[in-house]
Amino acid sequence: AMVSARFFYCNPDAPAPNRPDRVVVVAFVERGDSVLMERRADCGQWCLIGGRVEADQSVEAALRQEVHEETGLAVAGCSLFGVFSDPSMIAQYDLPTGERVIVRVISLAFRVRVDDFGPLQVSEESSELRFFTHDELRALDIIPTVRHVVGRYLDDRTALLVE
Repeated sequence: AMVSARFFYCNPDAPAPNRPDRVVVVAFVERGDSVLMERRADCGQWCLIGGRVEADQSVEAALRQEVHEETGLAVAGCSLFGVFSDPSMIAQYDLPTGERVIVRVISLAFRVRVDDFGPLQVSEESSELRFFTHDELRALDIIPTVRHVVGRYLDDRTALLVE
């Protein structure tokens, strides 16, 4: 059995969190004018590369680990793009045990430089990795907790944002 996930943003029907807030990192892995996205195995929708910041990790260490685990790629450089902390960003995970974990998500988004795309490979967490142009990103089925982050990136890649 697998975890199944649902994500909510600005949705009045979102469930109430039953766990502490979860800080996550998301990466805009850029190659020319395109961005790497993963199709999540737990919900079938697209997402930026990323994951949670563990208690014993710095944010940068979490970013490097998640990018490497999910793509095989090494982060050559990164810069903070924005902090996205709207309290309506909710993730719900239904675990194989029958347990339902619901968390508020606080998302730290980074622009990431990778020098060598040779090692690119899909992990168990996703069914597909693919680069998308900005026009393709606008039409993509992206999870709600990340879609507005991508939208902001497409509007303005220069700003250091706190939302």
